[in-house]
Amino acid sequence: CHISAHSGGVNLSNYQTMKASAPAGASSIIGASHAGSVLWQMLQPAGPWPGGVRMPLAGGYLAPDQLDKIAAWIDQGAKNN
Repeated sequence: CHISAHSGGVNLSNYQTMKASAPAGASSIIGASHAGSVLWQMLQPAGPWPGGVRMPLAGGYLAPDQLDKIAAWIDQGAKNN
């Protein structure tokens, strides 16, 4: 999952920078399931968003099928694949 943005000091440009910049590793923003994931909450078209910022910052909202893929990725352990 690659989202080009910075949010709360976390760099979401790629998997490696996300893990390196997350305060307690990637799990602090990804979570164990998409429902509790800060990343998931930031991607939703309706707020409130953690930190008051939605993702992607400068673009339109993600399509439902893109959100489904991200939810599945998070639920499967958010692996670098």
